[in-house]
Amino acid sequence: MSQRSRARMAEKETDRSRALSAIDPWWNPPWPLAWQRAYHHARKQCGSNQLLVPGDGFAGVGAAAASWLYAQCALFEELDPRQQGLLREIGITAEVAQARQTARYHRTGARIDFAVGLAHARDYVGVHGHLALPHPVQHNGFPLGRWLASKRGEAGAHARRTPAPWPGMQALAALDPWWFPPWAFAWQRDYHRLRLLLAAGLEPPPKLRSWINEQLAQLQTLLPGQQRLLQELKDLPV
Repeated sequence: MSQRSRARMAEKETDRSRALSAIDPWWNPPWPLAWQRAYHHARKQCGSNQLLVPGDGFAGVGAAAASWLYAQCALFEELDPRQQGLLREIGITAEVAQARQTARYHRTGARIDFAVGLAHARDYVGVHGHLALPHPVQHNGFPLGRWLASKRGEAGAHARRTPAPWPGMQALAALDPWWFPPWAFAWQRDYHRLRLLLAAGLEPPPKLRSWINEQLAQLQTLLPGQQRLLQELKDLPV
């Protein structure tokens, strides 16, 4: 730690930093040291000559390391190219990362990394176009409905404590601006159920027909966001 501090303060490479780089080129990485430690922990579990195989759930790797590796797959494109190079050495390429993001989730008992949930949310939106899924819904074995409900709970609790934005808000809002709507979540689910039926050219059941008639009758009392969403239904075949 002392040598890292000296190296960062030095204007150019010193004899000491060159000597340490000869032992380990990444002894003083430009990214957080915690990442480097986690990488070596995962690499050690992979074995000296064993590459990770996509789709196997990181079999044989501990729960904490598996969760970390899954997060690296989800964030692969955002990593420093040199970090990507280190991951390639254990078999995680851009192609593997993309495949692993959408591979079936394997329960490990470890705390779910936010990037893991975000990767599944991104894949779900790519298919369905929204994140208004019911609590029990799973995506490739991942409890996405429950995970999103917990994130909405965290965001709501954060908003009650402070006006500062909740850390995960921007990432989820980029996938679905109404993932955490300011109105009842049941309204959002009914809206997307109706939208799906109309887009497929199917007749909504009586309950949904009654729901949309009620919304249109009280349109001016709804929030602007709700009004915009209902306006979009006019572009769908009925």
